[in-house]
Amino acid sequence: MKRGLFIVVLLVMALSVAALAGGALRVTFAWPTYIDPAVGSDFSSSASIVNLYDSLVYPDTKGNPLPHVATSWETSADSLTWTFHLRNDVKFHDGTPLTATDVKYSMDRLTTIGEGYAFLFVGRVESTTVIDDYTIQFKLSQPFGPFISTL
Repeated sequence: MKRGLFIVVLLVMALSVAALAGGALRVTFAWPTYIDPAVGSDFSSSASIVNLYDSLVYPDTKGNPLPHVATSWETSADSLTWTFHLRNDVKFHDGTPLTATDVKYSMDRLTTIGEGYAFLFVGRVESTTVIDDYTIQFKLSQPFGPFISTL
C-alpha cells in the first residue's frame, strides 16, 4: 500500500515539474459513467448512451442523418417546425411500444433537467407536441441548422 502511494506521489510530482517547465498537465475524468441521456455528456457516458438508446435519426459514415426510430420527417419552410413520423415496431425492453408520448417525455425531461446535452435544445426547442401515437412535432424558437444531427 505504501509503495503504491509513493509511486502515485512521485508521478504527480514529476508531472507537476513538467508543467512548471513549460509543459502542459492535462487531467481528465470520466467517472462515474452516466447512462442517463438527460445527464451524461462526457466521453464515457456518450459511448454508453449511444449503445443503450436509439435516436430518431442516426448518421451514415459521412454524417448525413438517416431514419432510425423516425421513418421520415418534414421541416417547415421557415425551419422552425420539425415533424417526425415514428416506426410502429419499436419496443422498450419490457415489450411496451414506443410512442410519440415517450419522445415528448424524453425531450421535456432533458430540457427540464438542463444537464448533459440539454445545451443543444434549451432555448431552442419551444415545444414538443404529440400529433398522434407515431407522430411528434418540435417547434424551435429560431432556425438551428444542426437540429437534425443533435437528435
